[in-house]
Amino acid sequence: MKRGFTLIELLGTILILSAIVLVIAPLILNQINKGKEIEEKFKKYPLESQDAKGGDAKLLVKYFNPMGVGTWLITEGEKLEDGDFMMYGYCHLGDDVNAEFGYVLLSDLEKIKLPFGMTIERDLYLKENCTLLEAMMASGITPPAFLIDKNNKEEELEC
Repeated sequence: MKRGFTLIELLGTILILSAIVLVIAPLILNQINKGKEIEEKFKKYPLESQDAKGGDAKLLVKYFNPMGVGTWLITEGEKLEDGDFMMYGYCHLGDDVNAEFGYVLLSDLEKIKLPFGMTIERDLYLKENCTLLEAMMASGITPPAFLIDKNNKEEELEC
């Protein structure tokens, strides 16, 4: 009767676990760095800092529902004492008429449970210096009339 593992089995297991760690560790570190990057953006653009900019407000982060409708375009944010983030931006749940500007907690977005274990995702490929209006148009959202500057001509979208 065989007890325990052979040296080959142990080395094979260690090798497989090492390969998994080498692949996953950079992904986890990248997510941590992205989180810190967003926190720095929120320090630069705290709540109410872009009020007068309208469609020209810099988009800081975009969250979306990967399974259907639901897009949050965040232009301002602040870290709260409890470690959560209060964010301000444009919420579009698939209906241009009822979409609106407002506040949302990051923890509220994280609590949304979708089918198959999916959750609300952050757009990792958001271009730098993207404006709110550009992000709306690139996301297929019809911007509200008050955001559209009559002098703006349609340009190639970079978001």
